[in-house]
Amino acid sequence: MRQQLQTRQDDTLRVIQLNRLGFLYHTSKPDSTMLLAKEALLLAQKSNYIRGEARTLSVMSNAFYATGNYPKALELQLSALKKYESVDDWAGISNTTGNIGNIHGVLGHYQEALKYNSQTLDIKEKIGDKRGAAVALANIGQIYFAQSKLDSARFYVLQSYDIALRERDIYRERVTSLHLGGIYSDMDEQQMALEYYKNAYDRHNPDNFSLMAALGLAKIYKSKELPDSMLHYANYAYTKAEKEGLTDLVHLSGTFLADYYKTQQVFDSAYAYLEISLAARDSLYNQEKRNKIQALSLEEMARQQEKEEARAVLLQKQKTNLQYIAIAGVIVIFILVFLLLSRSIIVSEKWLSYLGIFILLLVFEFINLYLASQIAPVVNFSAVYTLIVMVIAAAILVPMHHRIEAYITKKMIEKNRKIKIAAAKKMLEKLDAEQAVE
Repeated sequence: MRQQLQTRQDDTLRVIQLNRLGFLYHTSKPDSTMLLAKEALLLAQKSNYIRGEARTLSVMSNAFYATGNYPKALELQLSALKKYESVDDWAGISNTTGNIGNIHGVLGHYQEALKYNSQTLDIKEKIGDKRGAAVALANIGQIYFAQSKLDSARFYVLQSYDIALRERDIYRERVTSLHLGGIYSDMDEQQMALEYYKNAYDRHNPDNFSLMAALGLAKIYKSKELPDSMLHYANYAYTKAEKEGLTDLVHLSGTFLADYYKTQQVFDSAYAYLEISLAARDSLYNQEKRNKIQALSLEEMARQQEKEEARAVLLQKQKTNLQYIAIAGVIVIFILVFLLLSRSIIVSEKWLSYLGIFILLLVFEFINLYLASQIAPVVNFSAVYTLIVMVIAAAILVPMHHRIEAYITKKMIEKNRKIKIAAAKKMLEKLDAEQAVE
């Protein structure tokens, strides 16, 4: 038992490690994520680690999300949600409902997105996960922002921002500052937008947040007709994006600079940045095509995994049925042997024939299931090859059954005759004894 427990703990730890590694790769190497998740899922199922299964399904969903296959990503998240609900894992449930809401948001299903993110917010508040609540609030705000409901967007994102300040969560503070910069910019409150963009901007850390904030600052300074400040932030966004290989930001900043130089009639610079922007757009289009191809590959991997799981379930079911039939067969054979050895029970040939047919059916079904469980994987579950093997088995069994049935019938008739003769002798002896007394 200790060894089994240790094996289960080792499997659980392995599942956790595989899922962590798979999550790290889900944007850069989704194929690797799927391979790691496949191993994790098999281990989790083997050790009945439900939370591990749920987390693995979520990691697989992330890989599909990264390649733009949102319907498949949604399907896997819904499957993960059922697993988490079956073990009342509220942290897992709330994270998954948040993921489902975000996918609905990308698909433009805003009511569904609000419903699931609101569920996440409720659970996070109940379990005391303040940072999780901050994420849910920001997501709800972004859903309203996507619908141009700016007052509602500001209301929720400001709550998220306040939690980030209280929790001293610098990362979340920068994220919400960037969101608020966009909201206030669309509300035409440029000074508020400027402050929040500056809060998100970190020139020493050229990540996505800094570059998006720099581009936001450039747009504000352009509206304020401050070209030096505008060019400073726009060039920063462009040069850092190009250096970091952030094609989408190269496209955005290049388009912005091309438009600016065009209005200033500096056509050489405008043309140069326009070419750069178009090249970045083409690169994004090619990346999108690669993502679609990769998504098809991931979907095929998932389909093959589902087939393997279905086969495993079928084999397990066959093994269970095999055990039931073996038990029934032993009972029937025991009854038959008992009848053969009994010296007092007479069995008619009709009932013996029925019993023989029943035993034949049990034996044939037993062999059928056994061969199916052993041969089907070898022949890749081919119906034709499996049928051929079953026909050969039947060709051997039926003649064998007739011989055995004939032998047992002969023995049973002999036994019945002996019982009848013995009974007749006893009757005669009894009559002789009664006559002698008279």
